[in-house]
Amino acid sequence: MEVGERGEALITKQAALDKRRNPGYSRARIESVLRNYLGVRKVMWLERGIRGDDTDGHVDTFVRFAPGGVLLVAEERRKGEP
Repeated sequence: MEVGERGEALITKQAALDKRRNPGYSRARIESVLRNYLGVRKVMWLERGIRGDDTDGHVDTFVRFAPGGVLLVAEERRKGEP
């Protein structure tokens, strides 16, 4: 999960809703916990993380918040691209 300075959070369904990681937690319950404990005001759900990573979909492997609410997103380049 990644939390920005304006109270927004990015999270992937792949990681957060994994039954091994958060058994018994629904999307609504996860959002409630984030609001109550971290002061999150808006949760933005992404489907999944990068395929083949070893974190099982953690969003912070490919996107981060920078100051001012700017998102920094990793880009995968194909061989031969500048």
